[in-house]
Amino acid sequence: VLTTPVLRCLKKQVPNAEVHFLTKKSMKAVTEHNPYIDKFFYFDNNLTTIKQQLKEEQYDYIIDLHKNFRTFSIKLSLRRKSLTYKKESIRKFLLTKLHINTMMKKHITRRSLDTIKPLGVTDDGKGLDYFIGEKDVLPIEAIPLTHRFGFVAIVIGGSYFTKKLPVEK
Repeated sequence: VLTTPVLRCLKKQVPNAEVHFLTKKSMKAVTEHNPYIDKFFYFDNNLTTIKQQLKEEQYDYIIDLHKNFRTFSIKLSLRRKSLTYKKESIRKFLLTKLHINTMMKKHITRRSLDTIKPLGVTDDGKGLDYFIGEKDVLPIEAIPLTHRFGFVAIVIGGSYFTKKLPVEK
């Protein structure tokens, strides 16, 4: 979800851009209805297969918004121009392990958008996107009467302790 402004801005601001997206299979529900993605690739512990599928695409650019060993390996095998997110690994380590906050005061989404600045893409200011598939849309009657005129939904969770909201909060 945090990368959605990158996808939208890229698709809308780069003429004839075709956007392909690779993410873990476990994130399929979050991405599969995004209209700014032309083709999906889902990683399910099949790095060799994914690399081969991506090589067949003959990309102009690889935009790496994750910057880990796996994405480095993919970029290396594809041998294409790439733009890579500037991850704050050392600063994050200092914060989470030593409680020393030297993190940039720029949200991760804005830092992700900085990755594609060399393509002339700028932030459109429209925030994050989340698209719900037609099969998941509920009829108005299924929504409690108290919520039919608007509500805010908060989904809190994460893979790592530092990304989870503690119960006491």
